[in-house]
Amino acid sequence: MDDYLFDGYRISLCQDEVAFPNTVELIARLNEEPARQVYKRRIQEGEIDFITSSLLRTMDEFITMIKSALDRTSSAFIAHVNHDDIDGLRLIIRARLESVRTVDMEILLTAVDLQINDRMDQVERLVGTRTMDAFSERPEHHHALINVFHRGRAISRPSGCTINSSALLDSEYRHGVHYLEFKVVKGSQVMFGVQEGLGSLTMYPGGGEYASRGVSIFGHNGHYYMNGIHTDYGMGVYGLDDYVGVLLNMDAHTVRFAINGRRGNAIALTGTAYYIVVTIQSMGDMIKICPAYSYHE
Repeated sequence: MDDYLFDGYRISLCQDEVAFPNTVELIARLNEEPARQVYKRRIQEGEIDFITSSLLRTMDEFITMIKSALDRTSSAFIAHVNHDDIDGLRLIIRARLESVRTVDMEILLTAVDLQINDRMDQVERLVGTRTMDAFSERPEHHHALINVFHRGRAISRPSGCTINSSALLDSEYRHGVHYLEFKVVKGSQVMFGVQEGLGSLTMYPGGGEYASRGVSIFGHNGHYYMNGIHTDYGMGVYGLDDYVGVLLNMDAHTVRFAINGRRGNAIALTGTAYYIVVTIQSMGDMIKICPAYSYHE
């Protein structure tokens, strides 16, 4: 089961793991819904008070959005959707997508009693990009084999042999909470982490000369690397089309990693300032920043 907090509701998608769409794809389609764009405009223009409203949108509005999103899943599918109310705060939406194959899924929609900070976080996700984070284009901040493009929003390895090649984001963090989310566009042997100081651009945080001054998670085996040792992080592997987040809390001196919306345990840090680092290995690997889901507090 995948779950995702979206506009004040928790969406839990129950289905075969190879079925289509998954939660991330469904959320992407919900983001594109015309009704959500109208809601976005109403918030921006002050027509909706998100602090005093009991919910960010009604359940009926949300049901309509989900039905519409499923209808648009693919022109090759025909969607049949119905729903059952559980207790006023929870509702099960059942959908069958029919084409050359049949896909059945259940979506559990749960209204969440959001605190003000959570409510503001949800609204800020709705109204637009929250950060201007980018990979640094300075030569000392990324390996020579890495191509930084889209104004620093993405990196790739267009050529070269298989070797660890790292790129730093352009900010060093000493205070506050910083969450950066990335999408793996191509590749599976990709690492995300934090590193104290510039370090080696041919290694990865938690290994090599900077083994004791950083930590990173490896998509190929789902392990995190620290002090030259790797340990199962308990979140499973990740790769093509997955979303990976780095949550650096410099107030608590911890880092946590997230995979497709699920956050893992906090790992203690001892340094005073860190960069967020992405390490790619193979020709064709490509990573992009997801600014709409990144934030700084």
